[in-house]
Amino acid sequence: MAPSRSSAHARLGAAIKATREEKKKTQAQISGLMGVPATFLSDLERGIRNPSLSTLYSLAKALDVKLSELLARARQ
Repeated sequence: MAPSRSSAHARLGAAIKATREEKKKTQAQISGLMGVPATFLSDLERGIRNPSLSTLYSLAKALDVKLSELLARARQ
């Protein structure tokens, strides 16, 4: 397993995964809405990718949450 890029990446990844699971969606469903491979979303959830701002907006839209909510969750 690859290590996280940083603790901030790990927290963001955990927030993404928790939000996705609360919405009862699979990685395939969310990545399909984003137009990216499921492996990309998996890497985000594991904290080994550094997402761009446009990726974060796309992810928040696919999860049907505000980006600010997702980022606030990652700070907790």
